Amino acid sequence: MATAGLTGFPPHAKPTPKGGLDNVHFTFFSFAMHKETFLRLQYLRMINSDEFVVEQWRSSMSRFISDLWERTPTSPGRRFLQPLDLSLGFSPDNVEWQFPKVKRKGGSRAPVQADPKRVVKKAPVRPTKAEIKATKDAAKDRRRKAIAEEYLNWEQKRAARR
Repeated sequence: MATAGLTGFPPHAKPTPKGGLDNVHFTFFSFAMHKETFLRLQYLRMINSDEFVVEQWRSSMSRFISDLWERTPTSPGRRFLQPLDLSLGFSPDNVEWQFPKVKRKGGSRAPVQADPKRVVKKAPVRPTKAEIKATKDAAKDRRRKAIAEEYLNWEQKRAARR
């Protein structure tokens, strides 16, 4: 990876192949950074990622910078460029600025309440043995009545044939 054409990088923060871009990316946020420098860093990070990059951005850093200039915040504030839909990769309509997910030390200060729709789930009430027996007996009675009706219909048809 060549860094000779990059301007705006402080000497101690130029990305190197050994250091990795993600490490350099987060060291940049310790001081004020110019918008162009921030976009150049994001370009390098994007190109070196395993995600698809649209040809117009892959071939030209200046095109990438001009496309994102208006959408880029003035101060980086620990943001980084990420595709909205990973299957589409980096393209002008499929990127947004995101913040890294940071684990907090200790619990959250405000208690988080679950959605009431989730809380309402109750365990099903098991029927008692007497209820199970009554259900089975009612089913037997219905079957017996159905068989008796079929038998009566059959007898009537048989009698009518004679």
